[in-house]
Amino acid sequence: MKKILLLLITVMVIVPCLFVTVSADSASITVNTAKPDVGSTITVNLNFSSSIPLYTSTGTLNYNTSVLKYVSGGTTSSGSTVSLYKEHTGEKNTSYSIVFKTIAEGSSSLSFHVEGSDGETKSIANASKSIIVSKPTLSANANLSYLAISDGKLSPNFSSVITQYSATVRNEVSTIAISANVADGNATFDGAGSFELKDGTNTHTITVTAANGAKKSYTVTVTRLTEAQTKEIDEKTRANDPLLYSLDGVDYHVCEDLTKANIPTNFSISKVNYREKEVSVLTEPGNKYTLYCLKNDSTGKINWYTLDNNGDFARAYYIYSNKELYIIEECNDYETDIPENWYLDDYVLNSSSTVDAYICKDSDMADFCVFNCYYNKVSEFYRYDKVNGTIQRCPDFKQHEVAVNTQSSSLSPKGAVETFKSLSTMGKIIVLAILALIALSLVLLILFVIKIKTMKRFTGNYDYEDYIMDNIDDD
Repeated sequence: MKKILLLLITVMVIVPCLFVTVSADSASITVNTAKPDVGSTITVNLNFSSSIPLYTSTGTLNYNTSVLKYVSGGTTSSGSTVSLYKEHTGEKNTSYSIVFKTIAEGSSSLSFHVEGSDGETKSIANASKSIIVSKPTLSANANLSYLAISDGKLSPNFSSVITQYSATVRNEVSTIAISANVADGNATFDGAGSFELKDGTNTHTITVTAANGAKKSYTVTVTRLTEAQTKEIDEKTRANDPLLYSLDGVDYHVCEDLTKANIPTNFSISKVNYREKEVSVLTEPGNKYTLYCLKNDSTGKINWYTLDNNGDFARAYYIYSNKELYIIEECNDYETDIPENWYLDDYVLNSSSTVDAYICKDSDMADFCVFNCYYNKVSEFYRYDKVNGTIQRCPDFKQHEVAVNTQSSSLSPKGAVETFKSLSTMGKIIVLAILALIALSLVLLILFVIKIKTMKRFTGNYDYEDYIMDNIDDD
């Protein structure tokens, strides 16, 4: 019985060997870094060359867990062994890439065993390699990669090799923040942050400490101007800025270039000289309006303005419809035939500007108003749709220019007032001066007449000449 059992075992061992062929092929190990430092990431490449077509391959990689820490690339990992498995389509060469983190100084042996199969024949290979993990070489890089201040501008511009900087700020700047960053991630720095400023010089130092302990200092000197110095600089800046214009306490700048502006189709761009600077303006065929573009320094908003003979700007109010500009004019410059239920009132345009407009008492027309607009060389009335923002000519309103009539219009109180309003500021001053001289002359004439009447009361030898002589004061 024992002989029969031994025979069966022998057959079971020998028979499979008759059908499975084992082929010894080659394997190799390479590491992407020859001398890795502690804290670095390395990739271990496992290469397998087989003499038979491969349909599966399995393997293991053993390593020193006290030096290396497995990251990725294997099928599974347990303890100091990474298990490997791949399915193939008949190729004879394959490889695995295993990623480790170096966690300590020392040596680690790498042992690679791999078996491949085409279903009948096995291909087996082994490889080994040792890697040495060294203590890292500490960097001596103590450079900054970034340096900036919250107000003002550093001079010169930042460079990691330049260590001395200066900046000047206005008096209203009472604190400043200094920001910095290091070029090497293992370096540290101190001295940045927010600081109170006193009038005059304020010096702050940022010190960088490299990983190996080397130090480097960057100095920032901020000069805070006094109130008087700030005012003086502002005055000089304003005096040397020909395009600066102040209107109602707000600073504006005249725009030089209109190529990026939204130009109405009924206007064109022209060039004019303003305070010895060439600027772009909008002109229209009738040459009644020349529009300058002014930018609000505080808000950044731009609007169109007209310029009078005294060099003063005035806001131009308009309706922009169908890419065309309709300039809104005053309504009291004309005698107007107004339809029933309409009356002249102030209309708030664009939530801030007030212009003349005719409003209808009829609630059905609440979405409409009528403006006196200049368009295409003519001033006419136009009905404006507040909801849709559209505008169209309104023939129901008829206007007639006020005729100049020396017998009525110009001599009437209303005509005189309107004429006075139309004068420039200098013209108004001249008229007022003339009126004052006339009034003074009348007063002197009245006093003279009173004097004459008083002297007529005297009789006898005491005549007018005696009266005059008696009233001359002796020196």
